[in-house]
Amino acid sequence: MYSSNTASSRASFFRRVWSRALLAVAIIAGAGVVAPVVATTPAAAEAYTSVVSGVPGVVDIAYDGSGNLYIGQNNGTVSVLPKTTGTLFGIPVTAGTLKPLVTNPLGNVSGLAVDSSGDLYMIDVALGTLSVLPATTGTIFGTPVTADDLTTLVSGLTIPTGLAIDSSGNLYVSQNIGTVSVL
Repeated sequence: MYSSNTASSRASFFRRVWSRALLAVAIIAGAGVVAPVVATTPAAAEAYTSVVSGVPGVVDIAYDGSGNLYIGQNNGTVSVLPKTTGTLFGIPVTAGTLKPLVTNPLGNVSGLAVDSSGDLYMIDVALGTLSVLPATTGTIFGTPVTADDLTTLVSGLTIPTGLAIDSSGNLYVSQNIGTVSVL
């Protein structure tokens, strides 16, 4: 499990699987901290290990099927901590080295998700948008996209706060007005 902590500017990995516990992920309001919420006492809680530090304003993280960790920041930057050396979204990356993927035109990233095709979705609370950084050229949710080119899919969102993709490829967006929408 990965967690983000805005206060200490780090993304961390929980090394031990909690046993005898119902584990959920909760965002602690106002602190930008993602932490485990345990319904019963864990058998052996172990401290977590930072996988990257010194990243200011971490607000969300997403993990893809290839082992890459994506980090969204409140300054509009989306970076990747790649598992292997190569190219991601047309940008050369080195395994284990944090690399910015998107720095403009985002205002304040508030959610990230990666689908099974490797497309990286992001919501921007400042701009009220849902955008995608597509892995390949084609059509996503009826919108033509070009590989490696950030494309806005939806605009006019009211304080988007969360983003999730289910196993069928449906994309869910929550807004701070009490709604969850699906594409």
